[in-house]
Amino acid sequence: MDIQQYNGSAWDKLSSQKDKWTITVDADTIARARQGDWSVQLTSVKPTPSEWFPGDLRGLKILCLASRGAQQGPILAVAGAEVTVFDCSQEQLARDKLVAERDNLDLTLVQGDMKDLSCVADGSFDLIFNPCSNVFVETVLPV
Repeated sequence: MDIQQYNGSAWDKLSSQKDKWTITVDADTIARARQGDWSVQLTSVKPTPSEWFPGDLRGLKILCLASRGAQQGPILAVAGAEVTVFDCSQEQLARDKLVAERDNLDLTLVQGDMKDLSCVADGSFDLIFNPCSNVFVETVLPV
């Protein structure tokens, strides 16, 4: 079984079922983020501590690796980061595209398997945001 294909299909299905990890941020959340009031979820328990991020995200290059269908990437972009969202699910990326168009955000969207990040040059990002999805990779060390 191809794990990436299985995982991509599973997330596509969850997205069509409006699973909580596929529901996009709303316009009000984006508006608050534009005012500096933002947070992103790393796990289902609580927001990522703000001190885990640099004080100013402007110009920071962030890779959102399997980042939950427009829940983190758009918020980090509004906070000033140059964001690339990399995901195996076409539907999850479609959600990021929807929010980017709705809120006039610049997001780079890449569909692929995180076990092969060869399309991303080493050292191209200042920060990688990966909400617990590396559990779906057979060999995590290369990721």
